Amino acid sequence: MKNPLGGPRRLRPHNFLRLPPRARRYVLAVDALALLILGLLVSTVTWRPADCVAFGVFAGCAVVSVESFRRVGATHRQSNRPYHDLLAACVFPAAIVLPPAFGALLPIAAYGLIEGRVNRLPLVKRVFNTAMFILTAAGAALAHDAIAPPLSRVGLTGLGSNRELVALATAGLVYLLINKVLIIGIIRKVAPATPWKALIGDREGWALNIVDVCAGIVLAVAWSLSPFLVVVALAPILLLQRALVYTHLVEAVRTDSKTGLANPAYWRQEAGRAVARAQRVGLAVSVLVVDLDRFKIINDHHGHLAGDAVLAAVADTLRLSVRPGDLVARFGGEEFTVLLVGADRQTGAAVGERIRDQLAKMSCPLPGDGCRVRVTASVGLAVWGEDGLDLEALLGAADAAMYQAKAAGGNCMRLAAPSLTQPGQVEVVQRPAVS
Repeated sequence: MKNPLGGPRRLRPHNFLRLPPRARRYVLAVDALALLILGLLVSTVTWRPADCVAFGVFAGCAVVSVESFRRVGATHRQSNRPYHDLLAACVFPAAIVLPPAFGALLPIAAYGLIEGRVNRLPLVKRVFNTAMFILTAAGAALAHDAIAPPLSRVGLTGLGSNRELVALATAGLVYLLINKVLIIGIIRKVAPATPWKALIGDREGWALNIVDVCAGIVLAVAWSLSPFLVVVALAPILLLQRALVYTHLVEAVRTDSKTGLANPAYWRQEAGRAVARAQRVGLAVSVLVVDLDRFKIINDHHGHLAGDAVLAAVADTLRLSVRPGDLVARFGGEEFTVLLVGADRQTGAAVGERIRDQLAKMSCPLPGDGCRVRVTASVGLAVWGEDGLDLEALLGAADAAMYQAKAAGGNCMRLAAPSLTQPGQVEVVQRPAVS
């Protein structure tokens, strides 16, 4: 399940008071609501030994999951990015097998353990993440019991019946939706400009969350058939968790650690494939080179930590300025590249100009002193088939156009060959013929 407040770079402030006021109110509201619902559920529960034993078993599964994942998974995890784990596979079955109070209590132990042993996040983030999963588990438990009221608390009483299947599906859906709504809520409060497509998430993220819930259903069914089967069911869940670590490691290899963008090696690999595909089928491909103007002044006057904060803010702006499917990379220092698949000269010029305009409007707060800085960028565009027939030629043409933009004073865009122009914004650079 995705954990948000260890996640996006926009959520880096480690102090509650440094969050925006609307985010502080949201965090307090979620924490208070979780505490209220937990109190109501605990006050009405009947503490039976069998339920306490089952709670201990699922809590033990969570401990095994965390500890088996800690040494392998913690090394790749970056504190400024969201991550997925399969801990919900141990929390969700408790929510549907036990009284709702137990399902709401287990996240305190499970996510308290993972936050303390793996993430070591600031207290405000630990509390919010735990509160979020208390609400998620409580909602799933109440949804399940509303459709298939338990006759006893030894497991899923109607196992195999249509009613129980509907109850399980509904509980899983409620679990996923509450989690997603709460995550969207905090991101919207911290970064309201985040596009809805990024908030909703990609297919891979949803697939991982669904697998997480399905694994929890398998664990609940195993407990209902025989408590000894929990050990058998837990083994493939731990194997899935290892596979999830592999996907994170692959992503880490492809990613620049400071910005979260693609690194040069991965970008070149994908761009090379795009150019090869263009050679086969004639698909339009364009390359943008974006270089920040006078970035060294920021490092010299405010320090390299401030420069890193600006690079992170620039990366966020680039993500919001390109089209879905465009690949943005930090190419080195303050230089970025954008691969535009399916973009001809006119489309590439429009994307490049949008990037230049959005960066010029950006105001980045610096850590520590609270002051804000503005940046501009010089942008160069090259198009496959007109400015080069291979990746290196495209990069060279786009880079030459970018330096022409810098020579013109920066904060403008240049194209590597005659094309559509926007007066005052986009100008043409004639590359000299090669003798």
